[in-house]
Amino acid sequence: MTLIIVGAKISTFTRTIRLALEHLNIPYELLETLPHEELAYKYNAFGKIPTLTDNDLVVNETLAIRRYIDHINEHHTKSLEPEGIQKLLQVDQWVSIASDYAFRELILAISKPRQGMEGKGQCEADIQASLKNCLDRARVVLRAIEQHLVSGKVQENGWLCGSSITWADLFMFPVFADFASLPERKLMQQESPQLWKWYQRFAKTDIAAKTFQGTVADQRKESHQSSL
Repeated sequence: MTLIIVGAKISTFTRTIRLALEHLNIPYELLETLPHEELAYKYNAFGKIPTLTDNDLVVNETLAIRRYIDHINEHHTKSLEPEGIQKLLQVDQWVSIASDYAFRELILAISKPRQGMEGKGQCEADIQASLKNCLDRARVVLRAIEQHLVSGKVQENGWLCGSSITWADLFMFPVFADFASLPERKLMQQESPQLWKWYQRFAKTDIAAKTFQGTVADQRKESHQSSL
């Protein structure tokens, strides 16, 4: 039976799981719902997304879904986990950075508030003023990520944890794909140029293209085109 992912195309964590399944060529069906809607509560008592179902098995929380995907994929040649404990630890560090610092300071503090203010018709000057303190915190996070990239000796044409895509890339990319669609992307370009280069490389992959529809970046692109 095909796996079912209960989630939303606009959700960064749902996109992480979809990226993984696309990369590993594991068939799945997306059952669409936003958080805290009836369908979300049907599969998760907290109303959160994503949820993965496999026959009667229901897996909540992105990290648990990650573990299950690794389990069902363990005998295949393509893997999202690198060889060696040092690389495995690096992957977990990047997953934590994406899920905590980056998501909190870039998505919750900047992306979502900006979209809300734009939706209410607030002018750009007012939006910038409202986000000023948040932008200062974002700079700190982006500088720290840049230091982490440099200290980890990420190769110019490689990925975050080696020569192949890992969970590190899949957790980081959706956050920065959303952030890069905002005017505030200039902060990433200025404060974390290596991160910006990595983002641009990943954005050109086929799995990024396959999961683009319905994302914040996609919606902002459509909104911009309709206003021209």
